[in-house]
Amino acid sequence: MVSSLKAANLGNQRLLRQAKHRTLQRHYKISLKDLIQLYEAADGKCGICDRKTYLVSHPQLKGKYNDVVCVDHDHKTGKFRGLLCGSCNSTLGFAKDDTKILEKGIDYLN
Repeated sequence: MVSSLKAANLGNQRLLRQAKHRTLQRHYKISLKDLIQLYEAADGKCGICDRKTYLVSHPQLKGKYNDVVCVDHDHKTGKFRGLLCGSCNSTLGFAKDDTKILEKGIDYLN
């Protein structure tokens, strides 16, 4: 029984990797291999705040979305821009990728 559960779990992990690969290819025109190389080149850090990110969620993160690396892209063109933490990715999304909004936010904070 345990070995069949372990086999099912390994099969699910393989299916998840395949699904991730298809999503990366379809939406961002990068492969899972590309993602891993970019992640390693950035030392696993967010492209904006330098926060440590993780390629996959794991039990130690306890469901913290902000610690899992996000593939950032231009919402108009779909072009891949880089790897960010969840917080920075959400910030850009909430600002609708509008630099004027982000600049006003900086002025407000100053």
